[in-house]
Amino acid sequence: MNVNNTLILGGTGFIGRALTEILKNENHHLHLTVRNGEYSDEPNIKYHNISINAVDTLAELIENEDISTIIHCASSLIPSSQFVDFYTENENLILPTISLLDKIKNKEILYVYFSSGGVIYGNPENIPTNETAPLNPLSYYGLSKKIIEDYLHFYSSNFKINHLIIRPSNPYGSDQHKDGVQGFIATVLHKIINSMPIEIWGDGSVIRDYITIDDLAWATKELINKRVTNETYNIGSGDGHSLLDVINVISNITSITPKLTFSSSRNIDVKTVILDIKKLQDEINFIATPLADGIRNFYQKIS
Repeated sequence: MNVNNTLILGGTGFIGRALTEILKNENHHLHLTVRNGEYSDEPNIKYHNISINAVDTLAELIENEDISTIIHCASSLIPSSQFVDFYTENENLILPTISLLDKIKNKEILYVYFSSGGVIYGNPENIPTNETAPLNPLSYYGLSKKIIEDYLHFYSSNFKINHLIIRPSNPYGSDQHKDGVQGFIATVLHKIINSMPIEIWGDGSVIRDYITIDDLAWATKELINKRVTNETYNIGSGDGHSLLDVINVISNITSITPKLTFSSSRNIDVKTVILDIKKLQDEINFIATPLADGIRNFYQKIS
């Protein structure tokens, strides 16, 4: 089996695009699933117009292309998603993922799953939070991540599938959507540049651990290339910043004073996210980009 034949589910999304860029230069032969899109194949990359719920077609692709690594980035939920969204996700992604795992359970494939270090722990008892902390998601988004993690552990324990679970904190970068539904830094930059008001849920004191998309992609690439199996890793900066801290950093970099509006806090929002990344740093030589440097680079790319 060629260890470099890699299938990325959700390969044209924010995280998927970053992984594609870094892995295509690492001698990986990439296969990317797309939905309702037209993409032209390029060196080391083939695009497949296949939805994740087309399980039989995906299983055939995995067999025909001798896929040895599957990277699962696909998800349609966000932290504010409601039950109706979760129900759709369950039908279109969670159950098909379980079916796919069952079809490839004896193929010794490495299944890399992008979970979420930002929501899966809920409001943890210990901060920074390491990978052994209880999983108590507050949102349907976090619940969906936990369900798939549980099934990966089950299949890895009972069959030949190997898993690698990635729990990223809050990634940001220039390819991120700026519509305000997910990605606080991208949204604030877009709104502050365009003199739009910035809505804050609560008083702005909630703390998040932000990581550049390039750092996240690089760390993931290193773990995949080392063929780390049956492990879970937090990938973040190991540092926390409140929403107001982030706005102040962006204001200083852009020299623009933002217009802020405040709304009631939401019970789905975790109060503090700071990931313990010692396990990751023990595995690879990882140092996260400082927040101000990352935002400055982001701003320079879009301005």
